[in-house]
Amino acid sequence: MKAIQSFEKEDFTKNLHYSSVVTLSEADCLKIKSLLVNYIGEIKTIIRDSKEEGMHSFSIDFFKL
Repeated sequence: MKAIQSFEKEDFTKNLHYSSVVTLSEADCLKIKSLLVNYIGEIKTIIRDSKEEGMHSFSIDFFKL
C-alpha cells in the first residue's frame, strides 16, 4: 500500500520503483540471484552504518512465475 501511495506524491527524484517480468535461462537466473544476494549484503552494511534520518522501504522479489 505504501508503494502505491508514494506514486501519488510524484516525487520521482527521491523515489525508485521498478518491476519487470522477464524470460531468461536457468543459468542466468542463478547469476542474477547471486548478484542480488551480494548487493543485498553490501546494502545491509551501508544501512547498518547509516544515521537514522528517515525511514525507507527496501523490497526485492525475484521468483519464478
